[in-house]
Amino acid sequence: MRKHNSHPKAEAAKARKSDKKSANHLAEEAARLDEYWRDDDKQSQRKAQRKSEKESKRLDGIHKKSELKRIATEDSELVTSQLKHKSKAPTEKVTQAQIQSKLSSAVPVKPPVAIVTEMELKENYNHTINRLDPCGGDARSVDQAILMLKSESSSEKKSQAAFAKFENEHLPLLRERHPTLRLTQVKQLLWKEWERSPENPHN
Repeated sequence: MRKHNSHPKAEAAKARKSDKKSANHLAEEAARLDEYWRDDDKQSQRKAQRKSEKESKRLDGIHKKSELKRIATEDSELVTSQLKHKSKAPTEKVTQAQIQSKLSSAVPVKPPVAIVTEMELKENYNHTINRLDPCGGDARSVDQAILMLKSESSSEKKSQAAFAKFENEHLPLLRERHPTLRLTQVKQLLWKEWERSPENPHN
């Protein structure tokens, strides 16, 4: 039998071929094991996905906070540098004597006089009718004053009774005519009508 001498290139090719075959076999085995141990649980996949999303949001928040902090520090540095570069005018000192002289030379300002209109006085619909006798008159003695007060109180009672009667008659009508107004506003309208009414004893 003839002995074959092995060629080094052929030996190297054979070694490469066997290495490639074993590497392919190892890769197939690893893929098979990965497939075997792969987790098909959808809940765990969703959980992992939510976890990764939460982590990415957290990282985004950290990035935004750091960016805002950087912007704030830049702004504060800019403001401080602008304040440093501004030239400050020296403040002039004012003595007590100067303040007193300014105050004494100043014209005193009178407070404005409040002008109260008749409408503002009659704003309260529920006020009592405290009027003097429309005819007027001065009491020269105590007896005259007592008589005047008695006549005033009786006329006041009459006018109050007349107003109560007028209110009972006209208030429901005004409420129907003005359903959107509040009761106080309706009573103000009633008072205005009472002042013009012939039922008012003072008219």
